[in-house]
Amino acid sequence: MLNSLQRRIRSGAVMGGIHLLATLFVRFVHRLRVEGVPDGRVWANRAPGAGLIVVANHVSGIDPVLIQVAFPREIRWMMDRAMMLRSLAFFWRFLRIIAVDTEGAKTSVGAIRESLRHLQAGGVLGIFPEGQIARPPGVIHPFLPGMASLAARSGAQTVLFVIDGVPACKRAFIGIIRPSRARVRMIGVIDPPRRGEEVAWTAAIRLKMAQTLGYPTTDRLTGDSLTNE
Repeated sequence: MLNSLQRRIRSGAVMGGIHLLATLFVRFVHRLRVEGVPDGRVWANRAPGAGLIVVANHVSGIDPVLIQVAFPREIRWMMDRAMMLRSLAFFWRFLRIIAVDTEGAKTSVGAIRESLRHLQAGGVLGIFPEGQIARPPGVIHPFLPGMASLAARSGAQTVLFVIDGVPACKRAFIGIIRPSRARVRMIGVIDPPRRGEEVAWTAAIRLKMAQTLGYPTTDRLTGDSLTNE
């Protein structure tokens, strides 16, 4: 609780207020339970310029809020541009969301460059490597390309989380407001891949995620009939 309060104070009045509201919301509406996340001092004492990549499976629209509340450093998220409602453009800019074009399994060059700069400056980058909310749920879908390259080029370690206890919803917004018993577990900190090992590195992370959750993997891309409304 003290680490969470200190983070909100350092973030400034507006962002601190958002952190506080988000924490209260997920504690009471989603009954959030956090497991395996070390004390905030572990992350604060890292070497200067040592960025981190935070990775998790994607269950619901509430996922980034759950992870941010569980993690003691501010996370800058990558997000599928198709999911970014124009009416919330100011909000995306305020949160410094990095928009990614995932259509056709291609990631925009500009997003990769911005993400790399953020990591090399010591920031924390949040990625849902399945690209969109899993459809169907209860399965780990293929990871979109780019995550392994970011890790290798930046030298950043990857912090692996899994999320469960959140019911699947056809609409992303419903997943935010529907009560649940969410659980966020940190299951590992993984060193970046060496050159030529990116494919095997990505496969190992995907397998670890699936085994922890007890989910099967599929070769089918996710994102069927997903809507923000």
